[in-house]
Amino acid sequence: MKKYLILCCVVLFSNISLVNAADSEQKQLEVYVDNLMQKTYDLFQKKGMSDQDRKKASAKLIESHLHFDWMAKYSLGRYRRKLSRSKIQEFTKAYTRFIINSYSELALSYEGEKGVLTKVRRLDEDLFMVNTKIVNTRSGSSLRVDYLIHEQNRGGKKLFLVGDIITEGVSILNSQQSEFKSILSTEGIDALIEDIQVK
Repeated sequence: MKKYLILCCVVLFSNISLVNAADSEQKQLEVYVDNLMQKTYDLFQKKGMSDQDRKKASAKLIESHLHFDWMAKYSLGRYRRKLSRSKIQEFTKAYTRFIINSYSELALSYEGEKGVLTKVRRLDEDLFMVNTKIVNTRSGSSLRVDYLIHEQNRGGKKLFLVGDIITEGVSILNSQQSEFKSILSTEGIDALIEDIQVK
């Protein structure tokens, strides 16, 4: 399943940075994301793209469009309340590098999957759920993938960032929180930072 996650990331990350105030009409947002999913798929079909170029392009997209601050804090669960601001910042920096390295490497496993938009829902004033399915164009098999999207306003510009990816009902963040909890409860934050730095 992991090899599909980079496609899930890349398919959406290449789209959301361009969505702006025009999304007041939800249908426009749906059409826009759907069209750009197709463009992303077309990009991955390009011949002659080296592994290094593919990984570099994926890393750039991931770095630009994940909500790392929110994700890092969420993955720490209740333990973040016991940590200093500087320690959380140190963890966030290591966490960001860990995620970028992990998922950009998975770009090399692309095998013709294509994202198909199924629904966009507004959950709150600045929170959306984007439902898609990732279809393997060779085998016909598919996965349901939902994206939790945060709307941000930075410097007067509207920006959309991915806060979570839920594949077939399994949340990346909930899985990470469970994994990190076992280290935090027994060894502490420094051990967790060291662990993700070497992965």
